[in-house]
Amino acid sequence: MKSIRRNFFILLLISFLIVISSAPTMAAAPSVNAYSAVVMDCDTGAFYYTKDADTMRVPASMTKLMTAYIIFEELDKGTISKNSVVTVSAAAARVASTSGYSNVPLSQGEKYTVDTMLKLMLIPSACGACHAMAEYISGSEAAFVARMNSTAASLGMKTAFTNCHGAINHYVTARSMALLAYHFLNNYPDILNYTSLQAISFKGTTYRNTNKFLSSDYYAGVDGLKTGTSSAAGSCMTVTAKQNNRRIITVVMHSSNRYGDTRALLDYGFSSVKTSDAAAASASLVLSSVTPAIRLGADFSVKATVSQTSVPFVASGGWQVNGTTVATFENRPMQQGTILAQKFNLDAYAGGDVTVALYLNLSNGATKTVSAVYSFSADAPCAFRDIDQHWAEDAITQLKNDNAVNGYADGSFRPGNAITRAEFVTALVRTMAAKEMLEITDKTTAFGDVQGTWSEKYVAIAAENNIIDGYPDGSFRPDQNITRQEIAVIIGRAFQMKATGETETSFSDNDTIASWAKAWVAAAAANGVISGYNDHSFRPANNATRAESAALLMRSAALFTADEEL
Repeated sequence: MKSIRRNFFILLLISFLIVISSAPTMAAAPSVNAYSAVVMDCDTGAFYYTKDADTMRVPASMTKLMTAYIIFEELDKGTISKNSVVTVSAAAARVASTSGYSNVPLSQGEKYTVDTMLKLMLIPSACGACHAMAEYISGSEAAFVARMNSTAASLGMKTAFTNCHGAINHYVTARSMALLAYHFLNNYPDILNYTSLQAISFKGTTYRNTNKFLSSDYYAGVDGLKTGTSSAAGSCMTVTAKQNNRRIITVVMHSSNRYGDTRALLDYGFSSVKTSDAAAASASLVLSSVTPAIRLGADFSVKATVSQTSVPFVASGGWQVNGTTVATFENRPMQQGTILAQKFNLDAYAGGDVTVALYLNLSNGATKTVSAVYSFSADAPCAFRDIDQHWAEDAITQLKNDNAVNGYADGSFRPGNAITRAEFVTALVRTMAAKEMLEITDKTTAFGDVQGTWSEKYVAIAAENNIIDGYPDGSFRPDQNITRQEIAVIIGRAFQMKATGETETSFSDNDTIASWAKAWVAAAAANGVISGYNDHSFRPANNATRAESAALLMRSAALFTADEEL
């Protein structure tokens, strides 16, 4: 019996160790001597490794990738074709014969197709071909360089390009080179038809690809992109490789061993891909809602929480209602505890249960889904889509029923937004009209900055009843946010609260209340209309929110009604 029990515990321990060892863990980061380096997942945009990735450095001939990107933009737009003929200008011929530049012989007046120019740029790294293409597309190298920088900015890159070929020093970051490669490969994958060529023949000479990973320093799956070398840049290269249907990008800048560094980064990248994909596959999604049931007229909010993964991963996805996709999102990083939230307006589905689902598109092509079924509640419809369970919901609803407040075009009330002077006075006058304290008629006002606006008659009525004052310059400033102490004064006047002259309140910041407002704040506090925050402060100069204003109006109106009954 003891032997059986001991063997059982040994098997249990072995099983536990197997589970622990099978959990995804990231490999140790590679050691590279390059000044800057990155490893990027080309399928997700995730960076697995960075070293001084945002320092501007000289890219040398890696610059030609940006020149090629713009050429591919023009090919995609149809403004040029690969068979379009480019004439070598005198300036391009001079660049082609400049000592110290990587080049092939080009003479003024020679004509070559765009296809040939791309091969010359990307395989033997011909600077003259870059210059000829820059002039062909933009009319001048200067105009083309301006487009290089603006295009780079649109791709999220940090650059300071000054020429189209990189033989003259200018600057870019390693992260930016990876971003360029990422957008290039995802937008124009045909670039690989060029960068994967081992050699080309031109004018009777064979030019081998400067990327030796395609030949003498072979690495499985490498099919691009571009090297760069100069005294200022050192040895650089941007490389992409694909294995097991997954692609990564690496960049090294100013390396004394760019092939050794890049090989280590490629190994790390593909190891990271496996780990990240395993983490994504093992991750669990838990779907929950803010409320257990759907309420008519209100947003229904759900969230999915990522769990059971110890390694970050990247995924895109979307939300579905009854099997129909209603919202999507691009690739984004996820990890243990990540929350994916979404709001729905489900009024159209009233009368039956609703199935809400979240799906994730994983990098390995798999899909992960979680769903839940929700029913409609028996609660009364919500007055505005964003006030369900809000602390001021009752006050806001009553004001809407009294036609004192309006929502926005999307059906929201936005209770946390600051309220303007015009909005508050309008809500006040409408509330008083609902209580038959005054009558709303068309009126004009002396305030020049209110005349002709939507709030003019309400401001005019309030001024006529001595509820509001303007500023010394004769303005009302209707679009200015109203403060809490201003509201205390206005509702005190409107609902005839007794300003007894007592100015001391229990608020901890009583001494910050303006002298012209102290009596009214004290009266409103004494009548239970206004209250402070948890720290016992009133914060008189704070902008009042739409929710706070609604609550103050309804408390004041209730006080007036009680006085009437008495």
